[in-house]
Amino acid sequence: MNTPLVVIVGTQSSGSSAIAGVAYHVGVWMGTDLGGRYGRNPNTRCGFEDRTITRIVQRHVPFMRPRRGSANVLRRSLTHRIRTLQQEAASHGTIAGIKLPRLSFVGDILLDLCGDGLRVIDCDRPLEDSIQSVKRRMPNNKNCERWQTWLWNGKHAFLATVPEDRRLTVEYYATVRDPHTTAERITAFLGLSPTPEQMQRAVAIIHPTMKHVG
Repeated sequence: MNTPLVVIVGTQSSGSSAIAGVAYHVGVWMGTDLGGRYGRNPNTRCGFEDRTITRIVQRHVPFMRPRRGSANVLRRSLTHRIRTLQQEAASHGTIAGIKLPRLSFVGDILLDLCGDGLRVIDCDRPLEDSIQSVKRRMPNNKNCERWQTWLWNGKHAFLATVPEDRRLTVEYYATVRDPHTTAERITAFLGLSPTPEQMQRAVAIIHPTMKHVG
């Protein structure tokens, strides 16, 4: 088996930050330089996005562009960062993970890099619901529908290339209703054995009163 990597994908407002928080708190190594819309502190508010991965992907996968940037530079940069995270994870006795909505558009690189070690968590919320959620949050965003549809289509194109036994769909509303079951499904899918304290922190991240899913 190739070196494992957990990849978390979803549209904006699909609960992906909360799900990434679950993965982080049950033991997935996501690095120490995390950021995103919700902040940078994984114990309170965090987007759980590795900032180096974010810079690489945003630079080479511009919004709504039909083509990516330099393929060689993108592949080389992603490979270097992911290998670093995997080495760090191994030193901590666990597996590495990354989260970013645009990761679907580099899915071919991730599959080539990780092979059967790739594990994908799909954060699933109906497209129209996620669009309306973003509109409420950013009423002046005129590109909301185009952006969300682009992410949605890219995500499903990527998922179609991932074998069924290597992907897990986490449904948004089921997560809000029963966060503990969602946390248990994720740990089972990843083969992790978190402590009760880790599970408690993971469940707290996806509590409905949290900003991630409120």
